[in-house]
Amino acid sequence: MGTIGIAGATVAQKKDFRGKHALVALSRVLFNGLYRIFCLGARRDEVLFFSRQANHPSEDFMALGREFMERGWRVCYLTKKLSKRSVLSYCPFIVRELYHLARCRICFVDRYDPVICLLDFKGVRESGLAAGTFDEFPSEPLIIQIWHAFGAFKKFGYQSVDTPEGHDSANAELFRIHRNYSYVICSGEG
Repeated sequence: MGTIGIAGATVAQKKDFRGKHALVALSRVLFNGLYRIFCLGARRDEVLFFSRQANHPSEDFMALGREFMERGWRVCYLTKKLSKRSVLSYCPFIVRELYHLARCRICFVDRYDPVICLLDFKGVRESGLAAGTFDEFPSEPLIIQIWHAFGAFKKFGYQSVDTPEGHDSANAELFRIHRNYSYVICSGEG
């Protein structure tokens, strides 16, 4: 990891950062361990819609889900709004997410998800990408991110790092923010 984000920090800030680093490393080991156990079962024609933004599926998720159901796919919606007060009650939800990620063929997300970003999925490596970018993309399951502010004029993903609405670069690197998307669907020119 290096010392990104802690140069010039106070002793307390450095200690906090190292504690956070240890917690993320432990989470990564636990998430990947559970995921590997759940992968012992066969994948099925299931599509997972996952959101930490609301306690119910969005209209976008529902419309896509109906299309998949009409084609014979099993549809699973896992939605639970995460707040700092609900972190402990969120743990069983993470286990359910890991189970369905191990069994589904496709997963749609509407925002950054730490569990997905910390997992080591079976993937495809791309060559010729810029240095410092992720060069491996999940192939099993496919992870598709749909921006939750579709059509909005704002910064997304790595554009928002080190901005007031985004994460700082140290946490973006630590949590592997926006890693593990097979595809990203967003608006743009043309």
